[in-house]
Amino acid sequence: MRRKGGTAEIVPCRYGASRLTFRGPARVVVGGHVAALGGSETFGANVALPWPELLERRIGVPVVNLGAAHAGIDALAADEAVLAIARTARLVVVQITGAHLLSNGLYSLHARRNDRVIRQTDALRRLYPRTDFSGHVFVRHMLKALHAESPRRFSAVRDELQSLWPARMLALCAALGRPAVLLWMGSRPPDDGGDAVEGDPLFVTRAMLDTVRRGTAGLAEVWDDPFGRRDLRGQVHADGTTRARNALPGADLHDRAADALAGVVAPILAREDAMGVQRAG
Repeated sequence: MRRKGGTAEIVPCRYGASRLTFRGPARVVVGGHVAALGGSETFGANVALPWPELLERRIGVPVVNLGAAHAGIDALAADEAVLAIARTARLVVVQITGAHLLSNGLYSLHARRNDRVIRQTDALRRLYPRTDFSGHVFVRHMLKALHAESPRRFSAVRDELQSLWPARMLALCAALGRPAVLLWMGSRPPDDGGDAVEGDPLFVTRAMLDTVRRGTAGLAEVWDDPFGRRDLRGQVHADGTTRARNALPGADLHDRAADALAGVVAPILAREDAMGVQRAG
């Protein structure tokens, strides 16, 4: 991170042929690392020290930040450069991203910026025949508008997203070929039902999380009310834009995420090291 006019500014980077933009400076990837996959929360655009960097300090193992702003499961799973770095890692932490960031039978999203709608399908237009979709560029804005128009019909939209999310997450974790630890990091707990059109990760429920959890090495959970009392120290600029303070997790939640993950990741790495010593002996 560099300083410009006394304000911290993030330097973006890319890896290999990836078209996703990650938080720099770029790391030299030679193996023996932990890979951190995720979206805007993992990128950490509004904090000086995002959780991957804090986790590295806690466990003493390099952590490569592969969090991309506005990325969901689809963007990460389709990026071969991301998967290649993950496949050479000792372990991969996968941040839980919202179910709304998936292309589905009702709408299609931008391949890299999964928050942008590029097309609504005929099925969605039949469900909402009176809606003018021309002004809906961002998926969350569109979903809020659809819910406000008809909560009853919106249940079909939510059901579509919730039915797809577990399979997409399981496919991503399987594609990594390495032990995966899940990170729930957001503004709501996983036990609140997942029905509201507010809060992150959007629409993901405890049952959905448990379905994916059974195929992974562990789970860490942290959440915080974005409009409650938060530590906003370390606010930074990203891409020349000052981020709204409550749009993303603050420094306190990143710190708690690193603590929670260290408690899960460190024992896994220690067991792996012990097995390596035994094999060598």
